[in-house]
Amino acid sequence: MAKLHLVSLGCNKNLVDSEIMLGRLQNYELTDEPASADVMIVNTCGFIASAKQESIRTILKLSEQKKSGALLVVTGCLMQRYKDELMRELPEVDIFSGVGDYDKIDEMILKKQNLFSPQTYLQSPALTSSRVITGSNYHAYVKISEGCNQKCSFCAIPSFKGRLKSRSIEDIEAEVRGLVARGFYDFSFIAQDSSSFGRDLRRGKNGGSNFKGSEGELNFASFRDGENFNASCCEQNPNDSSGGARDRIAAQSRLVCDKGSGGESAGDEKVHEQDIDLVALIKRIEKIKGVKVARVLYLYPTSTDERLIRTIVGSPVFANYFDMPIQHINDKMLSLMKRGASAARIKELLSLMRAAPNSFLRTGIIVGHPGETDVEFDELCDFLQEFKFDRISAFAYSKEEDTASFAMPQIPARTISRRLNKIEKITREVIDSSMRALVGKKMPLIIEGASSEGEFFYGAKPLAWDKDIDGEILINESYVQNLKVGGLYECEITEFVGDRLLARVLKSSQGQ
Repeated sequence: MAKLHLVSLGCNKNLVDSEIMLGRLQNYELTDEPASADVMIVNTCGFIASAKQESIRTILKLSEQKKSGALLVVTGCLMQRYKDELMRELPEVDIFSGVGDYDKIDEMILKKQNLFSPQTYLQSPALTSSRVITGSNYHAYVKISEGCNQKCSFCAIPSFKGRLKSRSIEDIEAEVRGLVARGFYDFSFIAQDSSSFGRDLRRGKNGGSNFKGSEGELNFASFRDGENFNASCCEQNPNDSSGGARDRIAAQSRLVCDKGSGGESAGDEKVHEQDIDLVALIKRIEKIKGVKVARVLYLYPTSTDERLIRTIVGSPVFANYFDMPIQHINDKMLSLMKRGASAARIKELLSLMRAAPNSFLRTGIIVGHPGETDVEFDELCDFLQEFKFDRISAFAYSKEEDTASFAMPQIPARTISRRLNKIEKITREVIDSSMRALVGKKMPLIIEGASSEGEFFYGAKPLAWDKDIDGEILINESYVQNLKVGGLYECEITEFVGDRLLARVLKSSQGQ
C-alpha cells in the first residue's frame, strides 16, 4: 500500500480541512516518516508572518526528504494567498492547490494536476462522513462557516477566503449525528467569526468569492538562506471589569441561570427556532442524543449579543465557554483596528459572560498595531490584569499586505518586542491564577491519553476546556484501574506545580 505523510499547519479550521483530505485518501497508509512516503501533503497557513515562515520552511524541509518518485503536494491558505509567487519559487513542489479543492485531493494526485477553484471549499455531510478525525476518539471540531465579512485592519483573511459563507443548519446537524454514531461526544464549533453564522443565509446571499491574491511578494531567498522572516513580529503562543457593566448584571440577572433551565420561554424558543443563526444552531445541536458537551470558538464583539449569551448559559449541552478575541480595550485602538465595538460594549459583554456559573473566558490580543502608544498599551495591560481571563493568546502585530494597516506608520520592531515581553508575563500570571483556583475542587475530567510529560502521566481535561488550546491536567494517581482513553471520570485537582495542574481519579462517572 502506498504511504502518505500529511502536515497540517495553522488553526483548527485548517485541521478540519486536513481531516477531509485524509477521508479522501484512505487507500494510503499514513506514515510519520516523510522519507518513506509516496505522497507528502502540506496544508499551509498564510495568516501572519510567523505562519508563512513555518509553512515555507516545512515545504523546503520535506522537499529535501522526498524520495525518488514521490509527490510533494502543497495546498491551503498560503497557496491561495501567494499562488503565483509560490509556483514560481518552489519548483520542488509537484502539485499546487488553494482552499477550494480539499474534496478533490485524490483526483489531483491521480492526475498530477494543479487546481485553484474560485470558491472556498465548504464541506457537506456527503464528504464529511468519510472524514478521518485525528488525535482523538471522543472530540471533533466542526466548521460551521468559511470566510468573513468583518473588516479588521490587520487581517488579510477575507482577501483569500472571501466573504462569509455559512453551512446550512441541516448539514451541520447531519455531520454531528454522523460523528456521534462513530463514538464522538465532545464538539467544538469553529469559524472565522462564529457569532455571525447564518447572516449570509438570512439575506439570501451566498457571500460570493473575494479572492484578490496578493500584490506583495515573499522573500524566498531568506528562507533558503536560513534567515528569519520578520522574526521580530512572529506570533507568540502562550496559551472585575468596569463597575458600570457589573451594575448592569443585577438588572439583567435573567441572563444568568442554571444549566438546563433554559434561558428563554417556550414561546421565545419557537420564534427563534425559525431563525438561521448561531442560537438556532445551538438549539438544534443540544437536541442530538449523544452530544455530551460542546462549545463555540471565535465569537466576535459586534455579532455577539445578550440573546446568544443567554442561550449558551441556559443550554444543557453547551459549556459556559466564551472565546471572544478582543484585540484591544482602548477606544482609539479599537477604531483604528476597525473592530466595530466600543470598549464599554466589550466590557459589558465580558461581564455578562463572567457572571455565568462556572464560566471559562478566553481572549486574544494584538500588541504593537500601528497607532498604539505606551498609554494605550498600558491601558490594555491594566485591563488584562484586572479582568482575570482564564486564557489569553497574545500576538505581535504582523504587517500584512491586503490589509488597511499595511500603509499605516509602523511601530518599531524593538518596541513591539518589549511590549510583547510584558504582555507574556501578565498572560502567564493570569493563566496561573485561573489554574490555582481549581486546586482542591472535584470535577469530571476526560482522559486524553499519554500526557505531554511522558508515559508516567495521563493527560486529561475538564468538560468545558477545548481539547487542543486550553492545556491539560496531569493524572498521577488513580483509584480506578485500566483508565479508558476518552472516558469520563470524577477527579480531584490536588496540586499546581510549576505551570501544571495535577489530579487523581476518584471514580468512573455515570455512563462509563
